[in-house]
Amino acid sequence: MYCTALDSMGRTITILFLAFLLFCFFINFIYFVLSLVTYLLKGKGISTMAKKLGVPCPDGAYIPVYRHKIFGDVADAAAARTHGKPKRNYGKILMGLNISIMILAVIAIGIYLFALSTSLDNSAPRITMIRMTAFFGYAFTLLLLTAANVTFAVITFIAYYRIFLCFSPDSAVLWLLLAILVNPAGEILVYAMSKSEPVPPAQTSK
Repeated sequence: MYCTALDSMGRTITILFLAFLLFCFFINFIYFVLSLVTYLLKGKGISTMAKKLGVPCPDGAYIPVYRHKIFGDVADAAAARTHGKPKRNYGKILMGLNISIMILAVIAIGIYLFALSTSLDNSAPRITMIRMTAFFGYAFTLLLLTAANVTFAVITFIAYYRIFLCFSPDSAVLWLLLAILVNPAGEILVYAMSKSEPVPPAQTSK
């Protein structure tokens, strides 16, 4: 009787665990699908805007990493069109930051795995010193990674605002707040606004 109860409990735990794994897989699958959809929507939107604003290589908006340059170039062209602002090189800055973030992430993982290694040396004090050095290197890399991510986010939202001013000037602030507060809103808004025409070029005073 006791063994039967344990077997029943074991089956119940196994079923619950499998159900939890299935739920996690389903959530991750939905997240992947939504991420892919928003990726393609933003690519389509930026590509269309780039063509309307005369930005070179508009189809680069679909290419990983390089898409950030096209996005920034569209923001540059939008700013020049609405206010005649000089080029700020948002595209190069965003792409450079994106590459830097990936490199720093790889370095941080490498340092972390190195610090966890137990086969560095047989001398305990030497292992401790190396691990302490690795710890400070890891902390410094994380600091740089955080700074790069924050800078990337700030410039991305500035670029969004420039684009919103060009394609929907009356509600640009509202769209910016929505893009900041709701994660996929920026991508969806870019796609929606790409169907509109940009504002007429700003008249420069002589």
